[in-house]
Amino acid sequence: MTTAGGTTARVLRWPHTQLELQFENDRFPFNGVFVEFPENSDPVNLLGRNDFFQRYVVQFWDAAEMMNIDTSPDYPRPAPDS
Repeated sequence: MTTAGGTTARVLRWPHTQLELQFENDRFPFNGVFVEFPENSDPVNLLGRNDFFQRYVVQFWDAAEMMNIDTSPDYPRPAPDS
């Protein structure tokens, strides 16, 4: 697989198995791949799948070392418990 920086990376995928991601109480199908980092490398967290970004808005504020994840306003929210 070619990365955004133009280098290649080995990826792990399971094409015949339905994977799911879970974020808090929300579980959904995942069609992405996992990057295999070489031993003794400095791994970097990667985000970039529509599976995740259709459901969530992610904000990074590097100067404050903060990250915020919220449900997308376009994605249906579960009804509140009564």
